Amino acid sequence: MQTMYQAMINSPVTTLASSIDTTQTNVGVTDGNKLPEAPNLATLGAGENAETILYTGKTGNTLTGVTRGFQGTTKAWSAGTQIGRFFTAYDHDTFVKNIKDHTSDTNNPHGVTPAQIGAETPKGAQDKADKAKTDAINASVKKAGDTMTGRLNAPTISASTFNGRELIAGDWADISDNIGGAAVFGNNVYTGNGNDFYYANTHGTIGARAIRLSISGVEFFDTGLVAATAGQLITPVWYPMWHGGNSGPFFRGTGSPEGAISAPVGAIYQRTDGGTNTTLYVKQSNAGGNTGWVAK
Repeated sequence: MQTMYQAMINSPVTTLASSIDTTQTNVGVTDGNKLPEAPNLATLGAGENAETILYTGKTGNTLTGVTRGFQGTTKAWSAGTQIGRFFTAYDHDTFVKNIKDHTSDTNNPHGVTPAQIGAETPKGAQDKADKAKTDAINASVKKAGDTMTGRLNAPTISASTFNGRELIAGDWADISDNIGGAAVFGNNVYTGNGNDFYYANTHGTIGARAIRLSISGVEFFDTGLVAATAGQLITPVWYPMWHGGNSGPFFRGTGSPEGAISAPVGAIYQRTDGGTNTTLYVKQSNAGGNTGWVAK
């Protein structure tokens, strides 16, 4: 930026206190208060013959450190010549140049700091980024070798995407559920949609098998060693699994079930305090009633 000098309102004038030659660098005036403080410009005379000087000091009525002919031609001037702080060509040209330089300068010409405008400093921004990265790492689970310290939730996946395959272990194990309320642990099979089942992978002989937990109890199926095509809809034949409770087709307890346990025909009862030929009972008649049990 080029130096700009202070003006004075209404540009008052004073006069030379004594004559000066073309080389004189100390200039006396009759009223130094009518010129601005140094450094500044002043113009001797008027019109085409005027001489603009630059002074670097002002003590009372004396201008010192004067550069003669700052603009215009250096001349000898007689006492009484007017001198004042007028608007000069230098003022105009400097004003225009500085505005142009300022508007084209994209390298922070005012030296504004981030703190002055409430902006983030590079270090502050990096510190926040580093903290966010650390927090994200601490909140995440590594792909391998990590330990869960809380619950891992795998929500039901839309049937239009992966049909309920919530967790896949390797290529052949699936944990899935469906909107029918069934949870399935399967080997090459998963459930989804209402109560549909699909092969997980394509294989020439592996088939599929699974354990299903639902309101019907604990069941299993096994297709045997058959060809499987990934995504193919299958219809498993489910079989109930033996359990320790007293519901469904399998029962367990002490004493004879005859006259005590109501069950459908075909139900089985395991007697825990039985002996030879009185440990296993089959319901052979009276469907739904508590009689018709035959010891085997």
